[in-house]
This record gives sequence, structure tokens and C-alpha cells, in this order.
Amino acid sequence: MQHYGFPPKFIAIIQQLYENSTCRVIHKGKLSDPFAVRTGVRQGCLFSPTIFLIDIAWIMRRTTSNSNTGVQWTFARQLEDLDFVDNISLLSHKQQQAQTKLTRLAEEAAMTGLTINIKKTEVMRVNTKKEAPLQLHGECITESDRFT
Repeated sequence: MQHYGFPPKFIAIIQQLYENSTCRVIHKGKLSDPFAVRTGVRQGCLFSPTIFLIDIAWIMRRTTSNSNTGVQWTFARQLEDLDFVDNISLLSHKQQQAQTKLTRLAEEAAMTGLTINIKKTEVMRVNTKKEAPLQLHGECITESDRFT
């Protein structure tokens, strides 16, 4: 939040909302002992969606800054990614650019405690030859011919 110019007092208030958070789970009709919650946003909290989107915006800005490897959007601009909440599409013309961007996204996300779910991650090639598969943490990304 500080990267976006939020006042320190506001940031401190949000941090206090998350300090010493605990949770309990009901399993088979029994309530668990409390356990600490160290990551994520509070379920049902009005600030949670906004906090999450601020985090995603920061990650994407850092992932694509100075990249200039997207698709031509206007004469002077390139479109680097398409995002909707936690669904992200990285756009690139070349295999190596896509791999670099994916690796950078994973690194930036990890800095905030987020991870990319490789089981929900796919590559879609359009008007290009098939090359080596993209990889994330040593695992090959599934290829698809449809975007959903």
C-alpha cells in the first residue's frame, strides 16, 4: 500500500486488523482448536477484495515494468497482460519472452506470499510454431487451444 501512497496511519490500521488473526474449522461436527492465520485476506472483510487487488496490481506492475514484450496495442504501446481478479493472461510474441515473464510473475507473487497454481495454468499459442513447453518451478505447463 505504501507503494501507492496510502498514508502510514491507514496502513497501520489495516495491519492491526490482521495482527494475531486466528481461525477455527468445523470438521465432522467438531470445532478445531484455534490456529494462527499468517497469510491471505480475511474472509468476509469488506477491505479484503480491495487489498487483494492492490496486491495483484503491484505484482503485475513489477512483472511487466520495462518489459516491452507484449503485443502491439497502439502505435506507441504494447499490451503485456490481461487480468481479471486472480486470472492473469501474459502476452508475448516469443517463447523466451513468455518464459521470462512467467518466471518473473512467480517471483514477484512469491514476494507477497502468493503462488501460481500450475494445475490451473495453461499456455495458448496463436499463429506460432510449437516450441519447448513453458516451465514453472521445473514443471511443464499444459498447452491448450482454447481460452476460457
